[in-house]
Amino acid sequence: MIDVTFSTLRRFVGGLWSSALVAGAVAFCLHVFSLPAWGQALDPSELPNILKELPRAGSMCRRDDGASAGMPAAGGSASDVDPACIRPPGELLSQIGKQDAALIDLRPRAQFDRFRVREAISSSESELVVKPYWKEQQVILMGRGVDDLHLSSVCTRLKKSGYKRVSVLQGGVIGLVREGIKLVGVPVRLDELVQLSAADVWFLTQQPGALVLTDATRSDFLKTMPDAMQLSQVDEQGLKKAMQSRAGTGKSQRVAPAAVVLLVSSSPGEDELNKLLAAASPSPLFVFTGTHTEFGREMARQDAVWKARERGPKKTACLG
Repeated sequence: MIDVTFSTLRRFVGGLWSSALVAGAVAFCLHVFSLPAWGQALDPSELPNILKELPRAGSMCRRDDGASAGMPAAGGSASDVDPACIRPPGELLSQIGKQDAALIDLRPRAQFDRFRVREAISSSESELVVKPYWKEQQVILMGRGVDDLHLSSVCTRLKKSGYKRVSVLQGGVIGLVREGIKLVGVPVRLDELVQLSAADVWFLTQQPGALVLTDATRSDFLKTMPDAMQLSQVDEQGLKKAMQSRAGTGKSQRVAPAAVVLLVSSSPGEDELNKLLAAASPSPLFVFTGTHTEFGREMARQDAVWKARERGPKKTACLG
């Protein structure tokens, strides 16, 4: 009898519990679907105060938006560039490997991983700025050689950030190879190290002090490079003569070109290339075997880039 009563009571309570759940679900649905403008924006009078104060979104902007945007002033200068930071490899070789000196390779990491100088450390300008323990050491910056002028601006900024002894290795990797320093990693040919792209040629020809030389097959470059010189024969003697001619007389005779750029139809052999590198020393020497058409496309691309920079970013209607 007691078992029957208990079983009946359990069924009764369970039924009440199920009924309560169903009733709650029905009430919730009725409440939700009774809200005004279901799926639409609520009337502002029904919003919390913090939401009432937010302006509605729209396609127009206030006239004072431009002033509050804090647009940076346009312009800039190349005042950071300091050619005095660039020093010939012969002046720095004795410091490489010393305990208080660091040879910093600023080439892209992929290039560093492929081949490098054994004593070099891969880093970047941003990393150097936040590493105070190098500020008291002698820091030697190294790149491809093409970017010496850019690295001189990095050198200047590091000095401003507290570095005491920092300089740029002239010619970068090429300068060290010319001095007999061996590279580790994937074997790389000398002609590959000195090979330029059209963009590299454009960059180097914008630098003051670069010496551009062509062979007889590349005379078309003389039309767009009025300062270039044509060699009757690309060899050690011809290069030395051209460098002496460009240097002039007096004190300027001791000033070496920032870089020597050879525009030729084919790269010299390794033996001849070594002689040319030695003749150009301490200036780095580079070779471009591309056509004037390739260079012309790069000139057009650069011209478009600089015109876009002069125009500045596209302004919206409210920024006028």
